[in-house]
Amino acid sequence: MEFSDQCSTLGEVPIGCDVIVKRLRHSVPGVSTRLRELGICENATILPLLRANGNMICVVNNMRIGIDESLARAILVTPRLHHVSA
Repeated sequence: MEFSDQCSTLGEVPIGCDVIVKRLRHSVPGVSTRLRELGICENATILPLLRANGNMICVVNNMRIGIDESLARAILVTPRLHHVSA
């Protein structure tokens, strides 16, 4: 499954699609800082693994992290381009 090349939220990303974080836009003070401490920062790669009951589990820096729906909407991402050598 593919999605737009433009920015979308992490919550809109299909399971199994690598994405790159473009921007964090959480309005609660300290949340963006905590996300960065966990490795969810600009240019980080995220792989969504599972979505259930409004939550998702993603791989970030070889760690599995649970993210709720509201937090996933605050993380803007773009698809990761996979380069294929000829």
